[in-house]
Amino acid sequence: MQYRSTRLLVGLSGFFLLAGPLCSQKREAKPWDLSTYTCETHQKVLDEAPQLARLLGFWAHGYVSGMLGSDVKAKPVSREEIQSISEKIKTACGSDGKKLFADALKTVK
Repeated sequence: MQYRSTRLLVGLSGFFLLAGPLCSQKREAKPWDLSTYTCETHQKVLDEAPQLARLLGFWAHGYVSGMLGSDVKAKPVSREEIQSISEKIKTACGSDGKKLFADALKTVK
């Protein structure tokens, strides 16, 4: 379990390092504390930078597929699949904005 949590944090760190320049607007960059990244924070990021939704969907698809032991042939990346993962994350977060994003991802299958 600890290994998966570490992989999640490393993966999210990489995602946000890559995604940061994509959503840069005329504002000061703030550091990400992934240990406190909540569903509410996730929704705010998507609301403020909707172009990140697709990128995050791709990342989440890869992460969830890796957790489930799936490969690209078993669960190919497609627009529909990315949309499905995004909806599953939204459902997993539910109305609990304080829920950790990492915990929500663990329930997505």
